[in-house]
Amino acid sequence: MPITAQQLLQILPNAGAKAGVFVPVLNTAMGRFQIVGSKRVAAFIAQIGHESGQLVYVREMWGPTPAQAKYEGRKDLGNSVPGDGFKYRGRGLIQITGRANYAECGEALALNLINQPELLEQPKNACLSAAWFWATNGLNTLADAGDSEKITRRINGGLNGQADRLKLWTKATEVKLLLRILPYISAVLLVAAALFGAYRYGVTVMDDKWEAKWVARDEADAAASLRAGSF
Repeated sequence: MPITAQQLLQILPNAGAKAGVFVPVLNTAMGRFQIVGSKRVAAFIAQIGHESGQLVYVREMWGPTPAQAKYEGRKDLGNSVPGDGFKYRGRGLIQITGRANYAECGEALALNLINQPELLEQPKNACLSAAWFWATNGLNTLADAGDSEKITRRINGGLNGQADRLKLWTKATEVKLLLRILPYISAVLLVAAALFGAYRYGVTVMDDKWEAKWVARDEADAAASLRAGSF
């Protein structure tokens, strides 16, 4: 079942108005890459929520910090041209980073990310790139198993921000669980309302019957009194 803007805000309250912008493309991206079911959706939203500062950032904030300075020339990221570190800094809701990852993601999504890396800053592509990374790295399986630590390591390389990721995961799980049981609650309430209505109808009918009997009895008593007075 798709997530709503209201539910997304319950999990990521700092998203504000951006929740309404992201929710339709987020649902499309999750559907495309089989991020379905409460476990997968909760895990995915928790991770992208942390990575994007609750949908606030779709581009890595640049210092450069000492860690960012090391992006330059990193072979594991495919940064082979001077300036690649900055050009292919983290973008999208899960921070796709490095020339090689941009090339692979662009091919999968039919986007020219090598020449236009900023395309990943658009809400639709920010969601699709995150969902693509998630599915490509086997994170649906880990979400099914509830393995938060391994998911974080595959996204982050370590466990940076794990406390916040777990907090968001717990909240997302609560919201998705409520979403799953709401139809049952609604059904119970409908049945209860129907039973109460039937009970009220039965009471009303009984009241009407008793009232009719008392009226008939009063009328009979009155008639008897008149007959007694006539002698």
